[in-house]
Amino acid sequence: MKKRMKKGVINHLARRKKILIVYYSRTGNTEKVASVLAKHLNAKKEKILDSENRGGFRGYLKSGAEAAWKSLPAIQLSRKKLENYDIIVIGTPVWSWNMASPVRTYLTMNKFKFKQTAFFCTMGGSGSKMAFNSMQKLAGKPISTLELNAKEVSKINHSAKLKEFIQKLKKAREV
Repeated sequence: MKKRMKKGVINHLARRKKILIVYYSRTGNTEKVASVLAKHLNAKKEKILDSENRGGFRGYLKSGAEAAWKSLPAIQLSRKKLENYDIIVIGTPVWSWNMASPVRTYLTMNKFKFKQTAFFCTMGGSGSKMAFNSMQKLAGKPISTLELNAKEVSKINHSAKLKEFIQKLKKAREV
């Protein structure tokens, strides 16, 4: 009886879908959310890296303009093999009511490699709906979305929205 039970547990774990958290972060807010998600979902993380200096006020303006123009800046190639993951959770800051331009590049480069996706964004004000619509056009319909403003990010460990997002991903992972 114990052997059957152990084998059943092992088979159940073998069926669990693998999750990868991919994100871009200029100020650290999106990275903070990505880290919390990775911890709660027992998932790997990958930061999207670009070569642009986005620091300070000049970097802020440049980033907003790139997002508004839907630019595709150069980014480093993904170090993770996306085909090894069943669910890719993609995180972006909202810049000028759009996804961050490095995230746009990442989605454009990998758009046929996603099995399932989920999206999250961090923002100072608004724009998540437009950002998520643009992301969906490139990566397909997400399992779930999560939007957090700066105040919510600062209290991330007490976020009901975060807990709901995590539960939806855990449920999708078990299917």
